[in-house]
Amino acid sequence: MAHLEESAKKRILISVPPYFSSIYLPYVYGLLRQEAERDPLIQDHYAWLDPIYLFAEPQRLLAPYRGQRIDVLGLSCYDWNWELQIEIARQVKAESPHTLVVMGGPEPPYRDKGFFDRHPFVDVIVKEDGELAFARILKEALKEEPDFASIPGLVLPGKDGACSTGEVEKIKDFGPVSPYVQYPFFEELIERHRSNLRFAAFWETNRGCPYKCRFCDWGSNTFSKVRLYPMERLRSEVEWFSRHQINRVFIADANFGMFPRDVEITEMLIEARQKTGFPADVHWMPAKNQIDRVREISERFYGAGLLHSVIVGFQSTQDQALQVMERMNLGQEKHKKVIRGYREKGIPLTGVLIMACPGESAREFRQSLHDLLEMGFHDEIRTHLYSILPNAPAASPEYMNEHGIEVIERPMNQQRVDRSLIKNPFGGRSHFIVGHKTLDQAGLKDEMCYAVHIFLNHNFALSRFMAIFLNQEFGISYARFYGEYYAYLRGHKTLVGEAFIGVDQKMEEFFKDPDTHLVFDLGKGAALYEPEEYALHLTLGNLGRYFEELAQFLDGFLESKVKRDPRYQDLLGFQRQVIVTEDYDPRLGREFTCRYDWANYFCSDATPVKLLPVGYRLVANDTHRGFGLSQMKIKWHEMDTPGERFWNFFATVVCHRYYRYNTTNLTSFRRELAKEVSPEDLLAQ
Repeated sequence: MAHLEESAKKRILISVPPYFSSIYLPYVYGLLRQEAERDPLIQDHYAWLDPIYLFAEPQRLLAPYRGQRIDVLGLSCYDWNWELQIEIARQVKAESPHTLVVMGGPEPPYRDKGFFDRHPFVDVIVKEDGELAFARILKEALKEEPDFASIPGLVLPGKDGACSTGEVEKIKDFGPVSPYVQYPFFEELIERHRSNLRFAAFWETNRGCPYKCRFCDWGSNTFSKVRLYPMERLRSEVEWFSRHQINRVFIADANFGMFPRDVEITEMLIEARQKTGFPADVHWMPAKNQIDRVREISERFYGAGLLHSVIVGFQSTQDQALQVMERMNLGQEKHKKVIRGYREKGIPLTGVLIMACPGESAREFRQSLHDLLEMGFHDEIRTHLYSILPNAPAASPEYMNEHGIEVIERPMNQQRVDRSLIKNPFGGRSHFIVGHKTLDQAGLKDEMCYAVHIFLNHNFALSRFMAIFLNQEFGISYARFYGEYYAYLRGHKTLVGEAFIGVDQKMEEFFKDPDTHLVFDLGKGAALYEPEEYALHLTLGNLGRYFEELAQFLDGFLESKVKRDPRYQDLLGFQRQVIVTEDYDPRLGREFTCRYDWANYFCSDATPVKLLPVGYRLVANDTHRGFGLSQMKIKWHEMDTPGERFWNFFATVVCHRYYRYNTTNLTSFRRELAKEVSPEDLLAQ
């Protein structure tokens, strides 16, 4: 067969815009192209245009292709780029009616019968794994009268609305060559942007997930057989990431650590970093029921500087909610044992919960927060609104009706929203649960405020050390301490109570206005801030008042025997002194005295330290906040004006979520005895 001239070939454009200004290498483009070009007929009849891989207005993204023929447009769709992809499809089809528009990814709604009526510029939706189906579409499109209905795994327009062509055929065996390695385009892209961008790469070591959590749609591969990539391919990819200085590797497996070989894969990444310094950061989702292996992987990653914290996705700790979402967690006692092991190694932990879980009331959500504190999640807890993904099991009409689920569509609440996205119609939108049979909107508002309460006072450390001490030494549960503290802050005219009023008002706006982002404009800089960050900003501006009100609460809350305890009185001073403030100067540090060795006590909470009234002079010498890629040098003391100093201070300590490990409290201490002590005291210490 004679080969076609390049100019005669059909042109394929793949669109994979990321979220906002991040830049992930367009992995989907490589996967689709690699599978399609296994067929000589496709290779001979198609040419691949450079893909769309940046975030911008549609006109700007399409400008490089003006005047070029686009015969096939493939769009990889997620909630963060859905509106953008829709508009790209609309504009391409308007300019080029002959273009075959194919959508894939987790966002195109497979169940929506009226989708093609509302989007007549879309021709085909590919379900789940897209490689085989997309290759068959390309081959079928070469015919004079293509019959896409003969290809399994598609959704097509029909006389009675959208109709499915059956179950998708999935790749069983992945080839030994990576698209990153095979196609020079990826190297060219890196060189094009190296001077001004950090790069991230999606990386699969396996595909599939044996679990069927209702909220999840992990690449449309939940409750499916897990298929492994060959180790030869993985080794070549790690070497490629390292050689091309890829900053972040996002392991896209649903359960990394599920297989024994994952420890070997971990070592590949560590060895690569040791050789070149790259990758600088690894993001992964730990396997749910492989405790020992996940801990081993975590320890190795953390020891190599590749891990910020271990993320543990509980979603809820309440049995009824877990049953409704068809998810099983380890028991709390097992989790406590595991977490104790992490803390002994000094590895930060992040526990994750979902708000508005069907089957969970606002009171039970509070208990989930308290349970995580009791397990030892003092560093960071994250909560997310329950986002209904269009093809997840939770989105089925039967499930929605059974649990009385109420959903609203709102702008996405991604990490650190930029103010330029507020008015951007392509910033991404999600469908959030705001009510169900056991929760109304007032209950969700309470969940949000109570979560802010825990984040502010415990994770941001304003009352963390007092709460831990009272729990460990006097058996006062976190549920009692924070429950009564919340009632006090709500029931009195307090600084934090004012923040709660602001959060209440923002939630009311969120319920009523379809364009409201659940973030706060603090009046300076490009970033908009999350509710707990808004509360922290308000509090850091008046810490004296905050600690006066904390002391007033404790005076009424605690029994007299606790208040008479000299350790309690000493800890009040430590709790205040340990919080970083805008007057902290790293050149001078901060010096203060305590009767008890609180620095050692709270650093050793996996194995409690006996407190002796020896007397210590503590000298804090912290020079940075955060760690890893998010680490920032303290520079606020260099600012010229008080206003500039405060804003630099706030932006430095607030940090990004999932990276907030001890950002608001001092951590680096030099401890000196403040007086002569006996050998017996030193031995006891």
